[in-house]
Amino acid sequence: WKSEEGRCAFVKNYGMEWEQVELFTNHDGGVQSCFAGVFLVKKVSAVQSLSIVALDALRVDAAPEGFPAKALAADDPILWEVEESLGCVLEPGIVIEAEWCELENELCFISLLKSV
Repeated sequence: WKSEEGRCAFVKNYGMEWEQVELFTNHDGGVQSCFAGVFLVKKVSAVQSLSIVALDALRVDAAPEGFPAKALAADDPILWEVEESLGCVLEPGIVIEAEWCELENELCFISLLKSV
């Protein structure tokens, strides 16, 4: 995303203006930890062009390598930040198995989706 071509491709593929991406991500910080497991969607909240998804851990697996592992146990909550177009198809009760990274702002993203 360091080139104009990359930014234009992002805008074309995701329908979000690059200025919005910069606004939403300028306080994310770096990856502080990683974890893996199965999580239950509890609540989805729309925030501007994004959605914040609250999930609870159903099963915690070994964390992927590369960053410190986050200490999690069953029923621990996490917050997942997604684009609004994905957030609008998520609903409470959906179960997601994935590997995750948590940013310094404590929001998470999926690094490897295993199943939904």
